[in-house]
Amino acid sequence: MSLTVTDGLEFMEHEERATQVRGRRATLAAISWVGLAIILIAFLLAIVRLHPANYFGLTQDDSIYFTSARAIAQGQGYILPSIPGTPKATKYPILYSWMLSWVWRWNPSFPNNLAAASAITMAFGMAFVTLTFLFLRREMAMGGLEALGLTAFCAFHPTVLFYSGSMLTEIPFSVLALAAMLVAITAMKQDARKGAALGCGVLAGLSILLRVLGVPIALGILVVALVRKAWRQAAIFAATSLPFFAWVMWSTVLAAPSAPPLGSEAAGQGWTQTWLYYTSYVAFRKLGVSLHETLSAGFSQFLYLVTNIPGYFLSTVFDHHMRLWLVSSLLVLWGILHAMIRQAAPKRWQAIHFSLVFYAVIVLSWNYPEVKRFFIPFLPLFAACLWLETKWLVKGLLRATRGSGYIAEKVVAGALCATVGFLYLAIFWNFTHGDRALLSALSADRAQLFTQKLEAYDWIRRNAPQQARLIAGEDVSAYLYTGRQSMTSIALRPAGAYDSSLIREDMNHFADVAQAIDAQYWVISPDDSSKQWKTAKPVLEVGFTRVQRAFPEVFRSSRGDVRILDIGCASRPQDAACQAVRQEFFPVTVHR
Repeated sequence: MSLTVTDGLEFMEHEERATQVRGRRATLAAISWVGLAIILIAFLLAIVRLHPANYFGLTQDDSIYFTSARAIAQGQGYILPSIPGTPKATKYPILYSWMLSWVWRWNPSFPNNLAAASAITMAFGMAFVTLTFLFLRREMAMGGLEALGLTAFCAFHPTVLFYSGSMLTEIPFSVLALAAMLVAITAMKQDARKGAALGCGVLAGLSILLRVLGVPIALGILVVALVRKAWRQAAIFAATSLPFFAWVMWSTVLAAPSAPPLGSEAAGQGWTQTWLYYTSYVAFRKLGVSLHETLSAGFSQFLYLVTNIPGYFLSTVFDHHMRLWLVSSLLVLWGILHAMIRQAAPKRWQAIHFSLVFYAVIVLSWNYPEVKRFFIPFLPLFAACLWLETKWLVKGLLRATRGSGYIAEKVVAGALCATVGFLYLAIFWNFTHGDRALLSALSADRAQLFTQKLEAYDWIRRNAPQQARLIAGEDVSAYLYTGRQSMTSIALRPAGAYDSSLIREDMNHFADVAQAIDAQYWVISPDDSSKQWKTAKPVLEVGFTRVQRAFPEVFRSSRGDVRILDIGCASRPQDAACQAVRQEFFPVTVHR
């Protein structure tokens, strides 16, 4: 009888302890979700403080998406309405413009609808922050406090804040890509349900409809299924994502460029390459490419890759100290890769690891220096790996200092600990002052200049004929604000970054676009060359200076930064009245 009572008491004590454990876990989980909610609210406030409307038109991609969205909403199809000839939009996949088209359907009044369009990207930003937290808790097996700290780091990272407030695909793509890789953890197993594999395929397919870089994401997921011998899940995933891939390849990557407008056939090389810039990303990237440029671009892209990933953490800290920048970048990159290798042993390789490998290969062939915007889907992985490597290293160093009897070993361990501390101070400085300060300054500068651009757009609406065409640095924004079709002056061939003779040759065709579209006005702004690589900017500035000398000024903004030139002579160089202009402006030749 006593044994029965004792057993009963032990059982009750066991149940009570289990209830307490469950209660503590529930409390910790609730605290974690409350912490995440606080981060999300602060995240939104941080974006609002940056005044994201000031960034509209900065990259040009955002305004292209938005004008194509209006065309979709108006039933015109997926086109580029701002470009003379309204060619088909084949430069980017359709999904993001389609999503933005609902903004135009809801509120067709521009620019009043910009806030609603930005809200879509901000909502995706909140989803990215949430997925980051889930990834850290479930895949990286981190505690609530660690996960919240790293989630806050990713949420308030200047790169994430900028793209979460911009009308661009980086954050929506990161959400779909990260969600697909997270779902793949359970969906690409032999015993996984068919619905999970189907959902994973849809997410990966939608990421492809946002950016072609969704292809390596899908490929990584498929490979992890094959490695696990999850044949049925692999087949379902492939069958689901393949139609998305085929559609994007047919409509974007392999699509033939639209024919230029009638009457522009005789225009020069500058017109041809600028037309390709708008209508065929692949064809434009091939212009002027030789074996030398290919090798140079590949080497440069490799350097961008190995320095920009550590740049998420260091960025502007050592910009003026090349040796410190190189050493610190290599140390941070080593920490990330070493932790990734330790965490992702062959049996634990997940879709995110395979996808990262394929993704990096594609980026290496992309020939585009802004690597950080590409790797946002993997930022949570990079941050987690660097943190885990730091913990592992510091624990080992502390054990070495305690267990070793040799002073030299303690000195070395102490020096390494100091190095780690120095790097984290640099990361903290960059996080609170570096890129964040640059982002705020950029917003303020854009706001000041944008006020003057609005003055110019207002002059055009009041004085230029409806059929007048413009040359402008932010040409698509000019179209949205004025209703007049516009183009940029010239799209320099990317290979010119590695061969300066190509830039000089391009500048000899600086007037081709203006002549081809019979432009009547040229909007000049101090930031017209800001979208080009560093070595091209001074060459372009020479071209803009000659333009301002050649053509009469018909408008100047209140502060004098934005000007409008009458360039009617661009299409009439043979007229006697335009002979002086022709001597000055046709062609524009730039010498070293």
